[in-house]
Amino acid sequence: MRKLTAAALAASALAAAALLAGACAHADASEPTAGDGERAGARRPAPTPTTRRPLATARVELTSASGSRLPTFSQEGRTFVLGSKGERYKIRVRNPSSERVEAVVSVDGLDAIDGRPASREKRGYVIAPFGSIEIEGFRTSMDEVAAFRFSSVRGSYAARKGQAENVGVVGVALFHERPRPVVVAPRSDEGGSGRRRAEAAPAPAARGAGEDRSGLGTGFGERRTSLVTNTSFERESSAPFSVVSLRYDDREGLVAAGVIVEPPPDVEAEVRRRAEPFPADRRFAEPPR
Repeated sequence: MRKLTAAALAASALAAAALLAGACAHADASEPTAGDGERAGARRPAPTPTTRRPLATARVELTSASGSRLPTFSQEGRTFVLGSKGERYKIRVRNPSSERVEAVVSVDGLDAIDGRPASREKRGYVIAPFGSIEIEGFRTSMDEVAAFRFSSVRGSYAARKGQAENVGVVGVALFHERPRPVVVAPRSDEGGSGRRRAEAAPAPAARGAGEDRSGLGTGFGERRTSLVTNTSFERESSAPFSVVSLRYDDREGLVAAGVIVEPPPDVEAEVRRRAEPFPADRRFAEPPR
């Protein structure tokens, strides 16, 4: 697997140290280094708000473990995603603009980095210009995440923390970057003894009876490698320029919500469609299927 570059921010201030990921999560572009058309330390004139062109909205989608987009539907201005219990999934965020953006990610109302109640004031992942990242799980350290897996509501990470009221939704808040002169190089994997650990909650033990609800949640899955390091990102504003929400559930749950979902393939119906009244009357041999 080739190593690619994404970024995650872990501080709570508007301008703070960030996490730059040289992760096994996929990214379509790397962070720029000196020599990519701009000298390190060179100062760019800051554009005024009146002359700045609006940036294209980032695209957010849930994908399977192999990277294919999960079935997605629109209903009354909301986006719904079809999942299956036990299936591992990833959150893909694409940045179609020429500037870096920060994406603060929540799953079931929990922050994807620290596992605590999500807030737009927390820091998230930085996406390179024209790049993308794939977030594979709740971050447990600077080196690993706990995989996102569809589970029952009762078995979800949020329910096990006693916070199941927001199960079933993935959110991404996107922020512009204030123009800056600093060019950040990707981290080297050498010398790992000095790595700082990201602060994240471990998987808690199940509490009481849990949440006996139907539908899907997101579990705290197996450990997966996802390397991150620090970078810097100063938000242009404390308010995100876009907030994207994806609501997910199993087929039964989406149908109950009034979402039109394609029916599963009916094997029996296909067999009946191919049935022939005189199968022995074929004149010539047919190739095997």
